[in-house]
Amino acid sequence: MDLMVVYIILTWLACLGWSIFALAISGSDLAGLIIAGGIIGPLVIMFYMRAYIYYSLNDFEFFEDVKLVNKEIDKHNKDITEMEQSKERI
Repeated sequence: MDLMVVYIILTWLACLGWSIFALAISGSDLAGLIIAGGIIGPLVIMFYMRAYIYYSLNDFEFFEDVKLVNKEIDKHNKDITEMEQSKERI
């Protein structure tokens, strides 16, 4: 479980607690609406933001470009090989 999932769960619990607190203070007949707004609303927003974060980390592509990733890995490996060769010369 990565840190983002932990953050989402803790944020959702905070929003749930906030909605229960608002329900207790208001004493309204809109209890179902307040609880649903405290449970479903934050979940929708948080999962949308999670999807947007991964979308932006992927250079605004829906699917990851595997060829580009492999090209970057090969470039990195080439740089390491060159550094190892220069280290041996020194």
